[in-house]
Amino acid sequence: MRCARAVSRAEILKMTRTHSSKLDFMLLVLLALLWGSSYGLIKVGIETIPPATLTAGRITLAAVILTSVLYMRGMSLPSSPTLWLQLLLQGVINLVLPFLLISWGELHVSSGLASILATTAPFFAFGIAALTGHAARGFSQALGLLCGFCGVVVIVGWQTLSELGGPQFAAQLALIAAGFCYGSSSNYGRVFRRVSPIAVGAGTLLWAMVLTVPLSLAIDHPWTLQPSLRSLGAMLSLGVLSTALAFTIYFRLLGTLGTVGTSTVGYLRVGFGVVIGILFLGEHLTPASATGLAFIVLGVALINGQLGRVGTILRRRPSSAARS
Repeated sequence: MRCARAVSRAEILKMTRTHSSKLDFMLLVLLALLWGSSYGLIKVGIETIPPATLTAGRITLAAVILTSVLYMRGMSLPSSPTLWLQLLLQGVINLVLPFLLISWGELHVSSGLASILATTAPFFAFGIAALTGHAARGFSQALGLLCGFCGVVVIVGWQTLSELGGPQFAAQLALIAAGFCYGSSSNYGRVFRRVSPIAVGAGTLLWAMVLTVPLSLAIDHPWTLQPSLRSLGAMLSLGVLSTALAFTIYFRLLGTLGTVGTSTVGYLRVGFGVVIGILFLGEHLTPASATGLAFIVLGVALINGQLGRVGTILRRRPSSAARS
């Protein structure tokens, strides 16, 4: 009886871990979809809302939503001054600084090269994790990073790399610096592993709101703007989905998939760009896009430890066929 009970508990524990792993992977895909769609929403938003005000608006909306959800669930914002200082740093390196760097960099760099430079974030996340002794599955993660990056380059086009250097080198460095910020923030996010993801998201966004709203007031004078309903709808979607919901998922995944695994959302985001173009914009799946997508999927599977599970399933099929 003891033996049977021990086996049963082990099986339950294994099933729970498998379910959690599948859920986390689905959340990673959802996060990629939310952040991948934000580029199109931003283009719609800036039609009549300047970038600084659009950024401040989406952050303020998300901060209000997450803070309200926090109190509705009977929770509260952190009370520790140390934790608030940590949230301030997270808000700067994960929101304010990269948003500004990307906004300025994309004014001078083609969208193709910007997509490639933006995917340096997983490399920085892995490098920092390795230096601090937090890189799990070192070799497979390194190989996965290379596969995912190659996939992005294949989709965008190898010829895009010829644009590196030249008069726009400063703007290119700004985009790489944004990748460094994201890689750093995903590693720094480990300090919040014992705090509710909603509380971390709300606190981070509140700090970002404090920093971006004055910037919007000083630069854009938003009370003089006449935004269209289309742009306001885009800002609403950005605040609710691409910021509030996305950051709740993001901080949860930092505690489950880890820093490097969560950072692979950058690869999936490029892949979703291809899929969305095929499904909704009438674009065709080219051999280059198909190859790039395959590399991205392989890279993400390697980094998050999913490839072994796929191999196990494939090994079981021949034996099942033999028994039948």
